[in-house]
Amino acid sequence: MPELSEKLISLLVFLLPGFLAMQVFFGMTSFQKSSPFERVVQALVATYAVKVFVTLIAAFFDFLSDFIYFGVWDYKSDLVASFFIAIVLGWVAALSLNTGFIPELIRRFGKTTRDGGAPSEWVRVFDDNKSYITLHMKDGRRLTGWPTVWPSNPKGGHFFITHAAWVSKSKEIPLDHLDGLLISADDVEFIEFVK
Repeated sequence: MPELSEKLISLLVFLLPGFLAMQVFFGMTSFQKSSPFERVVQALVATYAVKVFVTLIAAFFDFLSDFIYFGVWDYKSDLVASFFIAIVLGWVAALSLNTGFIPELIRRFGKTTRDGGAPSEWVRVFDDNKSYITLHMKDGRRLTGWPTVWPSNPKGGHFFITHAAWVSKSKEIPLDHLDGLLISADDVEFIEFVK
């Protein structure tokens, strides 16, 4: 049994750069975290990418050592490089998907017709339409305001609406005395985006 736990710990230490890269990625995007099995597979892929970059960097420093002495590339160097590359890899992946760079590049090569790197149409619409919204509640009330925060999917989470006002048939009732309202997505029937 101790041999199994040592192997498990060794495997987890090996996968740590991949888990770190994926944690940075999911922390900076609206993508939902996957099942445990999918997360391990994603960590394996990210770990492989990190290890490739670490190997390339080690080879580059080995080449430079013919001209300038940097010291010996050892386990500590590998560990530190893996840590920083994992963070950078997760950050670059999140940034490229959040800005739509990679999906646009793939679309230009004719390999996809998907519109952007957003995890859903819901997120894409909110990202593309920076405007005031009107939330139509299931109980018939309407609330208008600026969406500072919105859920990553329509089935749960909350909206944080600033510059809010309740809308009735005859007038708007501004809520100037509030910083904002936190509204459950479960209470919203549909949303209007105001021009």
